[in-house]
Amino acid sequence: MEKKNNDTQARPPQDETVMALIGLPATLITAGVCLLIIGISTYPPLDLSPVLRMALIYGGAVAAVYIAIGAYLLRQRGDGRKIKGIFIAVSLCGIPASALGSIIAANGALDRSPPNMLPTMVMEKEIDNQTWSTLLGERHTIYVSSWRATGHREKLAVGKDIYDRVTPFKNKMIVTTKSGWLGFEWVSSINLVPGAPGSGSSGQ
Repeated sequence: MEKKNNDTQARPPQDETVMALIGLPATLITAGVCLLIIGISTYPPLDLSPVLRMALIYGGAVAAVYIAIGAYLLRQRGDGRKIKGIFIAVSLCGIPASALGSIIAANGALDRSPPNMLPTMVMEKEIDNQTWSTLLGERHTIYVSSWRATGHREKLAVGKDIYDRVTPFKNKMIVTTKSGWLGFEWVSSINLVPGAPGSGSSGQ
């Protein structure tokens, strides 16, 4: 019995320091997912790859500093590997996730650039069944001719009403984009060209 009591006393108590160190990035995971869903739905970036790179660079840097400070505090307290492992895992998920959601939301919400109305042709359409899309419900996707120098097709998420009305290589559309507060071009609205088959003014 005495040995058991000594072992209990030797373990550091799970006090407010541990709860705060783990609780902050855990909260950021929820906040990041919410911001990501809002941002993708409201201010969808035309290219997600550069946004991901920025989130990983800045979010990763902040996470590294936070983990270094937290690991030092936990080491001073004598906490075990399990607590340290949970802390590191939650931090590596929470901080970059929050950075990604914040970047997409801020890029659109704070954007004051003038809109660019770009004519384009519908080339293909499909229903996106990728796993992450289920967070936002069923996503209807169209591919349109690109207005950029790359010449590649642009992949755009649209509402079911537009998706049902368009026919590849028959319908033209006006895609309105904005430059983005952080420089990431995003889609403001998508409308069928008036007078074209199945046309009608409709937002994204």
